[in-house]
Amino acid sequence: MMYRFSDFEDLLGAVCGLSEGVESGLYEWDGDFYLWVRTPEEVVPLSEYGIRLNSEAHWETYIREHGQMICRENAVCTLQTYFA
Repeated sequence: MMYRFSDFEDLLGAVCGLSEGVESGLYEWDGDFYLWVRTPEEVVPLSEYGIRLNSEAHWETYIREHGQMICRENAVCTLQTYFA
């Protein structure tokens, strides 16, 4: 699943409630932050702070090609370690 966050504070608020073991990556594009997570179901804290994107395969490919990679793997754990 891929989520868009309009600012960094919303992104941090969302990841604080997640477990560290969530497979994830983080990109920035056009002033927004894009977090992808591998989980079998929608993650409630992410939906409260960000917008879940439809056509995730399309968005994930597009953001990986055009966005700035911030953290390829373990983005949730990295954000929690350094900013929570």
